[in-house]
Amino acid sequence: MKDSNRNCARRLVCRVTVFVGALATATWAASAEAAERQLETLDRGLIARLLPDGHVYLGWRLLESDPPDVTFHVYRRAGESGQPVRITRQPISRTTDFVDRSATQVGPSFWFVRPVVDGKERAPSQTDRVAADEAGRPFVRIRLQDQSTTFQKVGIADLDGDGRYDFVIKQPNANIDPYIKYWKPSPGTYKLEAYTASGRFLWRYDLGWAIERGIWYSPYVVYDFDGDGKAEVAVKTGEGDPRDPDGRVRSGPEYLTILDGVTGRPVTRIDWPSRKPFYDRHGDRAGYNYSSRNQLGVAYLDGRHPHLIVERGTYSLIVVVAYRFDGKQLRQVWRWDNTKLGRRWQGQGAHWMHSADVDGDG
Repeated sequence: MKDSNRNCARRLVCRVTVFVGALATATWAASAEAAERQLETLDRGLIARLLPDGHVYLGWRLLESDPPDVTFHVYRRAGESGQPVRITRQPISRTTDFVDRSATQVGPSFWFVRPVVDGKERAPSQTDRVAADEAGRPFVRIRLQDQSTTFQKVGIADLDGDGRYDFVIKQPNANIDPYIKYWKPSPGTYKLEAYTASGRFLWRYDLGWAIERGIWYSPYVVYDFDGDGKAEVAVKTGEGDPRDPDGRVRSGPEYLTILDGVTGRPVTRIDWPSRKPFYDRHGDRAGYNYSSRNQLGVAYLDGRHPHLIVERGTYSLIVVVAYRFDGKQLRQVWRWDNTKLGRRWQGQGAHWMHSADVDGDG
C-alpha cells in the first residue's frame, strides 16, 4: 500500500488550478531554502485479514521517508508474549503486502514488519491480528455509538496523532437536493461523529437546523491543516433555527468552522461567502437553488501548506475563496468570482471539487 504522500515533498513554485473550468489560479514563489512540504505523520498501517482459505493477508504502507531501496521482513508472534518468528526467507522488495500460508488458527497470532535498509533491520511496525469470525471479510468493522445509525459520508484522517487513520461520519444517510422538483423539508438535522481507528467513539457535533439535510448544504473535509499531527474538521455551519415557514433556509449567518479533531469543539470560524449576490441576480426561487450549492476542498497552493478552498455556486455565479488555518485563526489568502468575466465563465462548476497541480510545478 503505497503512501499517497510519497512524491509530494518538493520546494517549488506552485500554481494550482482549483475546480473544473479553470476557475481560480494563484501563484506563489517559494525559495529553494523554504521548509519541506507539510505531510502527514503516519505509521506503517499494517493490516492482517483472514482469507477464506485460512491464509492471512498482510498489507502495509510505503512511507514518504523510506529510501528507494527499502525492503521488508515479516514476523509472526504466537500470543501476547510469544517469541516472534521471521516468516520471510528473503526481504520483500517489489510490493508492500504478503500472504502468510503457514499461519495456524490455533490461538491468537500477531504480525508485524521490519523495514530493511542497507542490509540492516529497522524498528518494527505496530502489530495486528485477526479474529476467527472475520474469515473472508475484506474490511474492518467499526461499531457505531448508536447501532441504528446510518451514515452518508466519511472523512478519513489521523485525529489524535497516533499515526493511524480515524473516521468522521456524517449521519444519517439522507440527502435533499435544492432543485425545486427534488427539494423537501428536512425531517431532522445532520450530525458529525468521530471514531478512532480502533472504533472508540470520540464526539458528536449537531449541525443544527441552519444546515439543511443534503450534501450541497453541508460540505466538510478532515485534514491536518496546521501541521500539529492531528487533523481538524472543516465544515459549513450556521446558527439557531432560521428556517422559513416552508422549511427552506434563506437567511441567517453562515460560517466556515474549524472543529478540533479530538474533542469536536469549535476552534474558530469565518463568514461563508454570502448568499445575497445569488438572490440579487436570480430572485428568490432560482436564487435559493443556485446559492445552496456549496463545496469544500484542500490544495497545497504554495507547495508547502494545505489550504482550504471554499466554493459557492455551480450553474451561474461562482465564488471561490482560499484560506489558511494556523492552529488558531483562519486567514483569507485570496478570493475569486466570475461576476465580470463574461458568458464563458458562467456555469463552469461541477458536482465535485478536485484540486490538482495541472502544470506540474509542485
